[in-house]
Amino acid sequence: MDLINLKQKKMTHEEMLDEAQNREKMNEVVVPEGADAVPVISTAFNTYNLALGAGLAKVAGKVFRIGHLGDLNELMLCSAIAGSEMAMMSNGIKVELGSGIAAASKYWLDNPSGA
Repeated sequence: MDLINLKQKKMTHEEMLDEAQNREKMNEVVVPEGADAVPVISTAFNTYNLALGAGLAKVAGKVFRIGHLGDLNELMLCSAIAGSEMAMMSNGIKVELGSGIAAASKYWLDNPSGA
């Protein structure tokens, strides 16, 4: 189920976050309620040379996407996660730097590729 479908079901921001966190595969990052994803995307590109995708339609400004065109490994994703965290921090979104990479690393250690 994608985030647009979740919003059409009129889920609260918290419910949307819970659903997104429980999905096995996700490339959308939900920004906190009241924050705007658009300047995060701009900062990621202009400051950190990281291209992030925008949320569309009902989730515009509420999410950004880590795009990969199907070619992405764990270490490549680490740089996208780190750049996303830095871009969010640069725009006043409180993120514990390294928390995303720590969570991803734990997941990859517990679920090795090819397993």
